[in-house]
Amino acid sequence: MHRYCVAIATIFILLPQKVPGQLQSIVEGPSDTSVNLHAPSVTLNCIVENMSGDLFWMFERKIIPGTSIDRSLPAFPRYTIVGDPSLGEHNLQISDVSLEDDGLYECQVTPASSSEEPLRSTPARLTIRRPPVSVGINEGPLKTVSVTVASNISCTASGANPAARITWLKDGEQIEDGDKISTMPSPDPSMKLWDTKSVLLVTPALEDHGAIFECQAINAAIAEPMVQTLTLDVQHPPVVLVESIPSDIKEGISILLQCVVDANPRGVFYQWSKNIEPIPGDTNQIELSLEKSDNQAVVMCMASNSIGTSEGSLTLDVKYGPRFVDIPGETSVDEGEMAQLECSADGNPPATIKWTRIGSRATLSTMQKLQFDSVQSSDVGLYICQATVEGFDPIESYGRVDINTVPIIHYNEKHLARPGSRVQLECQTESKPEPEAIIWSWNQYELEQGTSGRFTVTEEERETGYAGVLTISKVHQSDYTEYNCTMINAMGSAEAIIVLEQQGLDFFFYIIIFVVSVALLIFILSILFMVYCKRKLQRSSASSSSTDEDEKKVKVEIIRKLSDLQLSDEERRKLARLDSRHSTRGTPSPPRYAEPVDYIPRRRDSWDDPTYRRLSIGSPTPPPYDDDDDDVDRRFSQRSSHEYMEAGDGPYKARKVSNGSYRDVQYESTLGGRRPLERDAYSNHSQYSENQGYGYFEEPRGISISGNRNGPDEKESLVHRDDVSRRSNLSMNSRNKLATNV
Repeated sequence: MHRYCVAIATIFILLPQKVPGQLQSIVEGPSDTSVNLHAPSVTLNCIVENMSGDLFWMFERKIIPGTSIDRSLPAFPRYTIVGDPSLGEHNLQISDVSLEDDGLYECQVTPASSSEEPLRSTPARLTIRRPPVSVGINEGPLKTVSVTVASNISCTASGANPAARITWLKDGEQIEDGDKISTMPSPDPSMKLWDTKSVLLVTPALEDHGAIFECQAINAAIAEPMVQTLTLDVQHPPVVLVESIPSDIKEGISILLQCVVDANPRGVFYQWSKNIEPIPGDTNQIELSLEKSDNQAVVMCMASNSIGTSEGSLTLDVKYGPRFVDIPGETSVDEGEMAQLECSADGNPPATIKWTRIGSRATLSTMQKLQFDSVQSSDVGLYICQATVEGFDPIESYGRVDINTVPIIHYNEKHLARPGSRVQLECQTESKPEPEAIIWSWNQYELEQGTSGRFTVTEEERETGYAGVLTISKVHQSDYTEYNCTMINAMGSAEAIIVLEQQGLDFFFYIIIFVVSVALLIFILSILFMVYCKRKLQRSSASSSSTDEDEKKVKVEIIRKLSDLQLSDEERRKLARLDSRHSTRGTPSPPRYAEPVDYIPRRRDSWDDPTYRRLSIGSPTPPPYDDDDDDVDRRFSQRSSHEYMEAGDGPYKARKVSNGSYRDVQYESTLGGRRPLERDAYSNHSQYSENQGYGYFEEPRGISISGNRNGPDEKESLVHRDDVSRRSNLSMNSRNKLATNV
């Protein structure tokens, strides 16, 4: 039933729904589409709004059997109507596209009533694209022509849809015009393929010899054109070209001169000459060793064939690097005077001059002379003359301009050194004239040249001037002080103070110390954590073992005994009544442990209590347990001259006395009441505990009673079992004085 409802709902959804009051209309029809042959599928859209009639597709003005209701179109297995009918989508999908599918398509909708007109979409063309089957040049890959004689070259691209477009190229450059193009149907059964033919008219010139013509055919089915080439073989007299290997000719090298000839036919004879003077050789190449003097020499090659003679020449351009003709020097003038530096160089190509100041890239001049009209202190320095020839490394020469002045000292004000290390203190000057003396002084010491103990003074001439160097080996604590450097020249003297300070630990060492400290702290914390975890685990194991042992042991309670000597007879009778009231009523099940039947709160007697109240020996055995207090009084008050019962507290409720002997009587709860259990008066605790070391009391595993329960010759025994494996950690003295409540 559920499947039936679902099927009905599905059919209802698939059926076109008409909105009352609105007419059906084609919202979107098919559009022109192109797809390559053998494409997986192509879809033509047709969307109808408020469709109430039937929709069908037409191909080339013919109806495709099938409607929007039967969307499978069984007459055309590759055709299917797809889309969501509830949205009005009735698209035509064609699978495994073939040439037969090329043509015009349109979708139509029949009118829902006589008042409506049928709906038709705009026809759309589906083009099945196919690349050309073949592209070829009819004249073959090589065509022989004569200079200035016109000739045709034809190219055909066949079996394409749409028709291929042909383009001609000559040596890689497109030919804009000069060809004639024609298109015709291809001899194919489908009659939907096309052949294209292009004819190019060529009038070869001398430079067309060996030219390559390309025929490129392309259509919408391919991204890259299909290409066929043809080479022109143009017959002509020799064309001569002289080349050098390498082409960049420099002095001091050997070059190979080649006579490159383009001739057809090929039989060629060669002759060489240099500056009109013949050079031995009859081949197309010779070797020459060049010098600077060979610059601008003319080398000629003459080539001849059966058609004519031609010649070619090459003027040698021998390149050589720059050479200084004049170099700048040093000049020192007074401030405000004129100064000049001069520099010139030769080279091929001609050398270029550039003046710069050292430390700067700014070009000061490109002339051979660098002139200062009025020298100022800012002009003092080193200047560079650079000569450059293309293809060679530049060369440089230095000139210096100075002002005569007292020494200007350059130095570092502070130096750092560790104790025991070696340190150098420097002061230098570029001033002119040169310093006559450099003196170092500190504390009470002064040194101009040489070595004194751990101190050494030297003077160095550098490119930028003169420098005085004070070297201290194995620095002491006393060496951390101020050092004075004094320079003296013809214009005067100048001083500089340099401070030597002790160098502390580098920041890197502080990082190492911090990392080591953190690692050590983590190590110590890890050890402490491991010890803590180990102890906790041991305690947990010990607690678990102790719990297991305790579960196997019988619980005991050490209580304080209360002697019956402290109570009067009346008090003891009252306690006996209370004991009977607090006893368990009803018929209890046999206890698991040998526990007292009745309890007296906060009062329990020990087995070793020496005092008991006695009854006459002739008294009968107490009757079974009864809750009646009067019966308890009656039971414990019967007397005779030979045997009596004494009321007791604790686990033994009475004591039987006969001829000076007595035995403890305990009552056991049974299903029928209570029965007495006896202990001989002369027995001791060793009879109840076989282990003399650490004792305990456990549940009797079984109780046997022999004799007459109520007769005078009764004899009752308590069968007690001791499990040696279960014992409490009690000393012998404690064991003998405890009372069990188990």
